[in-house]
Amino acid sequence: MAMSATISITPSSVTTGPQQVAVNLTVSNSGTQPVSVTSILPTASPSGANPESVSVLHGMPFIGPGSTVAVPGGGSLVFQWTEVLYAPVRLGGSGFLSSPSSFQYSIGAIVQSNDGSVFTPTAATLTVNA
Repeated sequence: MAMSATISITPSSVTTGPQQVAVNLTVSNSGTQPVSVTSILPTASPSGANPESVSVLHGMPFIGPGSTVAVPGGGSLVFQWTEVLYAPVRLGGSGFLSSPSSFQYSIGAIVQSNDGSVFTPTAATLTVNA
């Protein structure tokens, strides 16, 4: 079975602070038989900073009991969640904390299905402006 995914975010740019970003993950199945999604791990990778230096609040897509997780053969299924990302604080050359005027994150996911596939969509870019 050939499973793949795409990811999109709305909006693609926010001002720092507790603003939610909607994430849509579309999982597609080019095979003929349905395949169930068993795991989705949201990811947010900062550019130019350590993951420990940023604050990210991940939502989780609903894939629990009672949810539709089977991607039909030749079809697709959309999973949704929210992310809240903040601009990082960096230690400047003088030892003081500073915030860049804007910062970018790569928003993605690691997806696993019951046919043994593990795949990741091309990440979407989110800009956080100070």
